[in-house]
Amino acid sequence: YVGTTVAVVAEGAGVSVQALYTAVGSKAAIVNAGHDVLVVGDHAEVPLLERPWVDTVRDEPDGATALRLIVDETTPILARTSPIFDVLHSAAADREIADLLADLKGQMFVVTHEFAKILDGKEGLDPEVSAELAGDILYAILSIEVHRLLVTECGWTHEEWVKWLHDATDFQIGSASCRERV
Repeated sequence: YVGTTVAVVAEGAGVSVQALYTAVGSKAAIVNAGHDVLVVGDHAEVPLLERPWVDTVRDEPDGATALRLIVDETTPILARTSPIFDVLHSAAADREIADLLADLKGQMFVVTHEFAKILDGKEGLDPEVSAELAGDILYAILSIEVHRLLVTECGWTHEEWVKWLHDATDFQIGSASCRERV
């Protein structure tokens, strides 16, 4: 990030520096725009929580199935955005990047807590786990930091990580009978 200038980005995009600044803004805004595309997987102006798959989660009456859908849909997002977060962490001495990093983490907090609200009261989930606690658990488990630890640092495959996420969310948020097995 530090060594890359807006001029280099503009050249790579085949546009002038002024056109890039006009269309997107600062270097941090370019990173943010790239992050946003990686989160949703396309250039459509449809926020994550308004995506069809989230409606499927909302409409799913079975909590375990809904939770599995959340994990299955968010894991590709985490895998796609992980490199951007590596860049952000390495450049966090830059105030604008530090603010962007905090904002993106805040967005993830809101999204995971919204997922928990969607799950709240669905059949098959532990009724003793409040929506607030479930949101905190999802925020932790579905974090870039956990992805980085297990996939990047420990060398887990994507499949191993996804299986672990399913097991971890089932245990933490799933049915009470899951807890009784321990």
